[in-house]
Amino acid sequence: MFAEPTTRSKNRTPRPSKHSWTARYLSSVAALLVLYFITAKLGLLMDAVSGFATTVWPPAGISLAALSLLGYRLWPGIAIGAFFVNISAGAPFLAACGMATGNTLEAIVGTYLLRRFAGFRGSLDRIPCVVGFVVLAAGLSTTVSATMGVTSGWLGGVIPSTAFGRAWLTWWLGDALGDLIVAPLLFAWAEWPHSLLSPRRLVEAGAMFGSLVMVSLLAFGPLLTPEQSIFLQPYVILPFLIWAALRFGQHGTVMATFVVASMAIWKTAQGVGPFARGTVNDLLFLQGFMGVVAVTMLLFAAGVSERRRAEVRLRVNHSLARVLADTPTLEEVLPAILRAICESLGWDCGNAWKVDAERSTLRHAAEWHGSHRRLGRFGETAVG
Repeated sequence: MFAEPTTRSKNRTPRPSKHSWTARYLSSVAALLVLYFITAKLGLLMDAVSGFATTVWPPAGISLAALSLLGYRLWPGIAIGAFFVNISAGAPFLAACGMATGNTLEAIVGTYLLRRFAGFRGSLDRIPCVVGFVVLAAGLSTTVSATMGVTSGWLGGVIPSTAFGRAWLTWWLGDALGDLIVAPLLFAWAEWPHSLLSPRRLVEAGAMFGSLVMVSLLAFGPLLTPEQSIFLQPYVILPFLIWAALRFGQHGTVMATFVVASMAIWKTAQGVGPFARGTVNDLLFLQGFMGVVAVTMLLFAAGVSERRRAEVRLRVNHSLARVLADTPTLEEVLPAILRAICESLGWDCGNAWKVDAERSTLRHAAEWHGSHRRLGRFGETAVG
């Protein structure tokens, strides 16, 4: 009679030890620190104002995504990474501490605002969530880092008074673009697509991204002469971004926006393209363009997602109404409803369970599955 408790103790999943949890936590913090430092050094290569305020700040989006998806406990990775970045860029010790504090608070405040007021659930597939993300995270929380960072640089003597306003605006826009371009990319790919693309859709995706790269080279590169300036206008990329949103949803949209932003920054840094005008406001023109594109496409993709969900609900409701109208007996209703739901939602299989009040347990009531070939070993077991 003691065999059953022994078997249960052997099959019970052991709880992770404190040492293993600490090791995983420290490795996560270290990974965020390294990623922050590397992307920050790359961002500072973009002709940063006074050496600190740059066109786009990828660590802002990485920090926001890390805390939003993995929790506030990873904040030391941001703080330490930002400190080493600013020290290596020439900031005095106290100024680097102030800048790092601003970078860390930006991510914490942005995460809190997203969760508390924007209803963030890990995905930007709803228009109210996108609006909250743009206004609260990209717009509001980034002012914390810009204000504390530029003020610390000014007090430390590395940002002159004459460049204070321009440095603040560039810093704020750079952090906002990091949120708008990098964070949605991480949010989307942290949630893997529900279904893999078919070979035909993969070909279409390759054609779309290949075309987008070519058009971006034409729009931002030196391939054309001034007489062909119609192709040098940034708006020529819009049809390809819309293509990505309509056909590939949020994942395609954020990838396409990232490609366009990367090409625009790369070519502008080389001194070519419509934003390389040889003036001090080149960075602001580029930042304004990328911000408008990112916000527009996030809203467009969220609208497409909401429309598709509404169409699915209508399709399911229509299928269920037909089942209830056509099924003659009560015993046939549940299997028919299960099949209608699975086929309408594109599910490969489904099961329904009833509550057995007398035994206080669940009883299997119905099942449905498509071709067991698509289910692999699970389908063979279910069919057998």
